[in-house]
Amino acid sequence: LSVLLHKKIKELQRARKGEVRDILKRNEAILHKDFVGYEYEAGKCKTKFINDLVVGVEQYYMQEDGTWKIEMRFHDLMCSDPKSAKNDSGFVQFAIRQLREQGVLEGISKIYVFSDNAGKHFKNKSTVCFMKVFACESNIDIEWIMYAANHGMSPCDGHGGVMSQKHEKYKKAGKKLGTAQRMKDAFDATGGIKDTTITAFNHIDRRDTITGVKITNIQRYHYFSFDSKTGVVSCREAY
Repeated sequence: LSVLLHKKIKELQRARKGEVRDILKRNEAILHKDFVGYEYEAGKCKTKFINDLVVGVEQYYMQEDGTWKIEMRFHDLMCSDPKSAKNDSGFVQFAIRQLREQGVLEGISKIYVFSDNAGKHFKNKSTVCFMKVFACESNIDIEWIMYAANHGMSPCDGHGGVMSQKHEKYKKAGKKLGTAQRMKDAFDATGGIKDTTITAFNHIDRRDTITGVKITNIQRYHYFSFDSKTGVVSCREAY
């Protein structure tokens, strides 16, 4: 049953992404989000992780011949601070603010977000409240589609696999990768990865949980819409 459900959800997800790509405008973007962890040794019998929130951004880019084409660019936001770099809504909200501050969302009026429905970091009241405020502050309409928490369904999974392979290669070569900055330096020193931007942080700025949205039974919903002009949050069970 779980195999059939996984297949069905994957089909629904692929179909919805295809629909969005077909209607995507030049001032709109598709965001894919997922977490990746990189293990490293931190002394005798101690293992720690560098946490990486991967955001894949699909939007139109002008080509050398003057035509426009939808391309994927990855943004890896890394932090190795065990106290602040947790797989939760605080890291997700920090990453979204960083994309805005780095100019990734410059000129964008609407974003479509695809992720799994993990309650710890994506599908929870804190994130929903944050996105409501973020949409109004940034003047960006947002549609967030959350699918079942099955792995291997996001472009971020494939990207994370490439990152993990390089990470293991660096470890075998004896490189010291005990911090997010060292990890970034190792990638930069070997030419990095095409269409990938890595940002290393010493800690994650975890702000107070935003309130202001009354919603119950949040886990039953899979689609959330945030209107930047009215502040209205809509949700429904269907994808």
